[in-house]
Amino acid sequence: MITFLPSANFDECARVLDDKRLGGQRTEAWSILNWLRNPEQYRNFVRAGYCTMWCGFEPALVKYLNAILREWDRRGKNSDLLKAGDPGRGLDEVEGQEVAMPPWMGMEALHSYHRSALMAKNPEHYGQFGWAESGE
Repeated sequence: MITFLPSANFDECARVLDDKRLGGQRTEAWSILNWLRNPEQYRNFVRAGYCTMWCGFEPALVKYLNAILREWDRRGKNSDLLKAGDPGRGLDEVEGQEVAMPPWMGMEALHSYHRSALMAKNPEHYGQFGWAESGE
Protein backbone atom coordinates (compact mmCIF):
# COMPACT_ATOMS: atom_id res chain seq x y z
CA MET A 1 0.00 0.00 0.00
CA ILE A 2 1.52 3.31 -1.09
CA THR A 3 0.58 6.67 -2.50
CA PHE A 4 3.12 7.27 -5.25
CA LEU A 5 4.54 10.79 -5.07
CA PRO A 6 7.30 11.20 -7.66
CA SER A 7 6.87 14.98 -7.31
CA ALA A 8 5.17 17.48 -5.01
CA ASN A 9 2.61 18.33 -7.70
CA PHE A 10 -0.38 15.99 -7.55
CA ASP A 11 -1.42 16.58 -11.17
CA GLU A 12 2.11 15.74 -12.30
CA CYS A 13 2.15 12.64 -10.09
CA ALA A 14 -1.04 11.42 -11.77
CA ARG A 15 0.14 12.33 -15.27
CA VAL A 16 3.37 10.32 -15.09
CA LEU A 17 1.93 7.13 -13.59
CA ASP A 18 1.50 4.17 -15.92
CA ASP A 19 -2.05 2.82 -16.22
CA LYS A 20 -1.48 -0.04 -13.77
CA ARG A 21 -0.14 2.24 -11.03
CA LEU A 22 -2.71 4.96 -11.75
CA GLY A 23 -5.56 2.46 -11.42
CA GLY A 24 -4.10 1.15 -8.19
CA GLN A 25 -3.81 4.64 -6.74
CA ARG A 26 -7.57 5.13 -7.07
CA THR A 27 -8.15 2.19 -4.77
CA GLU A 28 -5.28 2.79 -2.38
CA ALA A 29 -5.80 6.52 -1.85
CA TRP A 30 -9.55 5.99 -1.45
CA SER A 31 -8.95 3.22 1.10
CA ILE A 32 -6.49 5.32 3.11
CA LEU A 33 -8.93 8.24 3.11
CA ASN A 34 -11.76 6.02 4.37
CA TRP A 35 -9.59 4.48 7.08
CA LEU A 36 -8.51 7.91 8.30
CA ARG A 37 -12.11 9.11 8.34
CA ASN A 38 -13.20 6.05 10.34
CA PRO A 39 -10.28 5.38 12.70
CA GLU A 40 -12.31 3.41 15.27
CA GLN A 41 -13.48 0.99 12.61
CA TYR A 42 -10.03 0.60 11.00
CA ARG A 43 -7.75 0.87 14.04
CA ASN A 44 -5.02 -1.45 12.70
CA PHE A 45 -4.85 0.21 9.29
CA VAL A 46 -4.70 3.74 10.70
CA ARG A 47 -1.49 2.87 12.57
CA ALA A 48 0.30 1.83 9.38
CA GLY A 49 2.86 4.21 7.90
CA TYR A 50 0.90 4.70 4.69
CA CYS A 51 -1.95 6.10 6.81
CA THR A 52 -0.01 7.98 9.46
CA MET A 53 1.79 9.99 6.80
CA TRP A 54 -1.58 11.49 5.74
CA CYS A 55 -3.16 11.72 9.21
CA GLY A 56 -4.32 15.29 9.80
CA PHE A 57 -3.86 16.07 6.11
CA GLU A 58 -6.97 14.40 4.73
CA PRO A 59 -7.88 17.43 2.55
CA ALA A 60 -4.47 17.07 0.86
CA LEU A 61 -5.18 13.38 0.29
CA VAL A 62 -8.52 14.36 -1.26
CA LYS A 63 -6.62 16.67 -3.65
CA TYR A 64 -4.25 13.81 -4.51
CA LEU A 65 -7.11 11.37 -5.08
CA ASN A 66 -8.99 13.89 -7.24
CA ALA A 67 -5.88 14.41 -9.38
CA ILE A 68 -5.64 10.63 -9.82
CA LEU A 69 -9.34 10.36 -10.72
CA ARG A 70 -9.18 13.26 -13.21
CA GLU A 71 -6.21 11.65 -14.98
CA TRP A 72 -7.96 8.26 -15.01
CA ASP A 73 -10.97 9.93 -16.63
CA ARG A 74 -8.76 11.88 -19.07
CA ARG A 75 -7.28 8.58 -20.26
CA GLY A 76 -10.78 7.34 -21.04
CA LYS A 77 -10.85 4.74 -18.29
CA ASN A 78 -14.04 3.63 -16.54
CA SER A 79 -14.61 5.72 -13.45
CA ASP A 80 -18.29 5.14 -12.75
CA LEU A 81 -17.78 4.12 -9.12
CA LEU A 82 -15.58 7.02 -8.04
CA LYS A 83 -15.57 10.47 -9.62
CA ALA A 84 -13.31 13.42 -8.90
CA GLY A 85 -14.99 16.04 -6.75
CA ASP A 86 -17.94 13.81 -5.77
CA PRO A 87 -19.48 15.54 -2.72
CA GLY A 88 -21.42 12.38 -1.83
CA ARG A 89 -18.11 10.66 -1.17
CA GLY A 90 -16.46 13.64 0.50
CA LEU A 91 -14.26 14.41 -2.49
CA ASP A 92 -15.45 17.96 -3.03
CA GLU A 93 -12.88 20.74 -2.96
CA VAL A 94 -13.32 24.49 -2.76
CA GLU A 95 -11.81 25.90 -5.95
CA GLY A 96 -8.68 27.90 -5.24
CA GLN A 97 -8.69 27.06 -1.53
CA GLU A 98 -5.24 26.36 -0.14
CA VAL A 99 -4.90 23.06 1.67
CA ALA A 100 -2.30 22.32 4.34
CA MET A 101 0.26 19.86 3.02
CA PRO A 102 2.10 17.26 5.09
CA PRO A 103 5.57 18.39 6.22
CA TRP A 104 7.24 15.74 4.05
CA MET A 105 5.67 17.10 0.86
CA GLY A 106 8.43 18.60 -1.24
CA MET A 107 11.21 16.62 0.46
CA GLU A 108 13.38 15.59 -2.48
CA ALA A 109 14.54 12.40 -0.75
CA LEU A 110 10.95 11.15 -0.54
CA HIS A 111 10.09 12.04 -4.13
CA SER A 112 13.37 10.51 -5.35
CA TYR A 113 12.59 7.29 -3.47
CA HIS A 114 9.20 7.12 -5.17
CA ARG A 115 10.71 7.79 -8.62
CA SER A 116 13.23 5.01 -8.00
CA ALA A 117 10.45 2.61 -6.96
CA LEU A 118 8.47 3.47 -10.08
CA MET A 119 11.54 3.01 -12.30
CA ALA A 120 12.03 -0.47 -10.81
CA LYS A 121 8.42 -1.37 -11.56
CA ASN A 122 8.31 -0.20 -15.18
CA PRO A 123 11.63 1.17 -16.53
CA GLU A 124 10.31 1.39 -20.09
CA HIS A 125 7.46 3.72 -19.12
CA TYR A 126 9.25 5.79 -16.49
CA GLY A 127 12.48 6.07 -18.47
CA GLN A 128 10.77 8.56 -20.78
CA PHE A 129 10.77 11.21 -18.03
CA GLY A 130 14.54 11.54 -17.77
CA TRP A 131 14.68 10.97 -14.04
CA ALA A 132 18.11 10.55 -12.47
CA GLU A 133 16.89 7.51 -10.51
CA SER A 134 17.62 4.13 -12.07
CA GLY A 135 15.33 1.96 -9.99
CA GLU A 136 18.17 -0.24 -8.78
